Amino acid sequence: MINQFEALINDIYPDSIKIGMLGNSEVVVLISKLLSQINNVPIVLDPVMIAKSGDQLISDDAISKLKNNLIPLCRILTPNIPEAEVLSGIKITNRDDMIAASTNILKLGPKYLLLKGGHLSGDPIDILFEEEQGMILELPQKRIHTKNTHGTGCTFSSAIAAELAKGVDIKNSVINSQKYVYSAIKSSVEIGKGHGPLNHFFNI
Repeated sequence: MINQFEALINDIYPDSIKIGMLGNSEVVVLISKLLSQINNVPIVLDPVMIAKSGDQLISDDAISKLKNNLIPLCRILTPNIPEAEVLSGIKITNRDDMIAASTNILKLGPKYLLLKGGHLSGDPIDILFEEEQGMILELPQKRIHTKNTHGTGCTFSSAIAAELAKGVDIKNSVINSQKYVYSAIKSSVEIGKGHGPLNHFFNI
């Protein structure tokens, strides 16, 4: 992993970095150490730790290392509701709970927090918080009733990283990315019997 990282950095220096699921605490610590050597590159962390079934995907130690080592390095953290509950220690059932949970999560050190509300009932709302100012942007959307939502969170965080790489500010990166994900879900096609993917190429 170290060799791969150094080869990439020495060949094409990144304009942004997106991190998804990290399988164990050793990987979290190593990635944190490597990223601490990089300056002025926005890091987007999607803290994948809870499965759709509700099962925890990584160990408690890995979550602890994530909170203490990696999250403080991030420009923006993008948890969904179950992940935010783990990170904040607060049960989230509504918008007010999202705001309360954000206070605890921001204490972990990310510059920005995008708390995604799709797991709550009713029309979803995503809320962007800033380390110093608190809540700065609410992004409500109409719920799309579909089972084709596999990879939604990964797509959202990747889109944010792509926008940041183009030099777009954090607020508009989130706005543009939410619009992209919404359209990708709306344009999805039924494939098989399970949870299908988004249509990432809807605009081509």
